[in-house]
Amino acid sequence: MLIQTYYEPITWKPGKNIVPYKLLGKEEAHKQGLLHLSAHLLIQDEGRFCVRKRGLDELRYSSLLTTTLATHVLPGDNYLQSLQKLLTPNFELEWIGEFRVKDEFENEINGLYLARNIEINYLEESFFQNRSFLDLEEILLEISQDKTTPHLKKAIKLLNQIKSLRRKNG
Repeated sequence: MLIQTYYEPITWKPGKNIVPYKLLGKEEAHKQGLLHLSAHLLIQDEGRFCVRKRGLDELRYSSLLTTTLATHVLPGDNYLQSLQKLLTPNFELEWIGEFRVKDEFENEINGLYLARNIEINYLEESFFQNRSFLDLEEILLEISQDKTTPHLKKAIKLLNQIKSLRRKNG
């Protein structure tokens, strides 16, 4: 899979346009630590969030909890298009915002979407392998014990910030 990488250094701000660098294979981009884009989805149903436990065989963040669904953004796509390619039914996805993960494994700008109260029955049973529904307190406990990816940690932080802003602005 080829992904678009981007020039650095950048002063990244949510929604800021960044300058394309070159197309590379996903693993090569990770090995070189090059900036790229990733799209994330959290499904929320009855106040609980669907999270996925990464497999022991995964190269990065093995056995940690992460967002419901994530994918790299392919050349010519945006965050939404990348996620929609993975979802069979047409979910109504709510744009939440962007966050950055930069550590020893990743160098990504991540777009986050939320799907609320969806018809779970539309999803194939295999979708729920390694996935479970946790309430916010359970996720925060997992975060405090370093049992989550930075993606889930930052996604929850962003959701909480948006929620606080909405309450503040009425």
